[in-house]
Amino acid sequence: MAGHLSLFGANFVWGAMSPIVKYIFTTGYVAPLVLVSLRTIGAAALFWALSLVTGGENVCLRDKLLFFLAGLFGVVLNQGLYTVGLQQTSPVDASVIATSIPIFTMIIASLHLREPMTAKKVSGVLLGAAGAVLLIMSGTGGTFGGTLMGDTLCFAAELFFSCYLVFFKGLIGRYSPFTVMKWMFTWSVLCIVPFTYDDVAAVQFAELPAGVVVGISLSVFFATFICYLLTSIGQKNLRPTVVSMYFYLQPITAAVLATAMGSAGTFGWIRIMSIIMIFIGVGLVMASKSRADIEASPKGAAQ
Repeated sequence: MAGHLSLFGANFVWGAMSPIVKYIFTTGYVAPLVLVSLRTIGAAALFWALSLVTGGENVCLRDKLLFFLAGLFGVVLNQGLYTVGLQQTSPVDASVIATSIPIFTMIIASLHLREPMTAKKVSGVLLGAAGAVLLIMSGTGGTFGGTLMGDTLCFAAELFFSCYLVFFKGLIGRYSPFTVMKWMFTWSVLCIVPFTYDDVAAVQFAELPAGVVVGISLSVFFATFICYLLTSIGQKNLRPTVVSMYFYLQPITAAVLATAMGSAGTFGWIRIMSIIMIFIGVGLVMASKSRADIEASPKGAAQ
């Protein structure tokens, strides 16, 4: 239950933070990659400060190197490529492409972890993806306008994050979420800062409007520190494909909030149907049998 609640909370916050991040970008005071750097540096500092209170775990050299790869896949390449791609494509394209994470995760998990691609799991992933795409399109008027390069970078970002969910499940299971995030973000800072230092140093922080400062602070604390910590708890307890399915909650949260604020029209039957499709899809994936379930079953039948 802790894993499900953590993932629900993380993706609810990510969806709710979307308007705030967009606001920061529209002001023009902070470039997207600068915000990625600030989020990474801020989260690393918070995780190190937390480790001083909770106490640290001994991490062997091999696992420290694996944390470097986890940070590279799950933070640097995912956030960096997606941010650069978003600058070159449309928000609609980027949002639709983001629905590919569970599909990528399911395929990679079947190859790397030998998780079965059961009929129930495949149906759930595809139904959830269809619902998410329909929900996104209903709120944007269905206008595509991205470039091939931008779309490719966004696809690459989601592929790297899917690899992170699958390849590093064992590593994440060996340590507390605090230790996992501390080392992941430490390595991420070392990877990102050399490329963004000049841009970050050029920002006139003393001249930033209060709204931008508050937005950056919320983005660092909630959208990065809290969300990555909660996602790590979910990864520790649940299968990668189940973890990835919770990402479909983000467009639901964004749509509900946008409607409540009067910026996305009414909540019509198309959106209601889309949300029902997403929840049914998530439920099917959760109900599908894992590799361990099938091996433990007397008949070994996949569902």
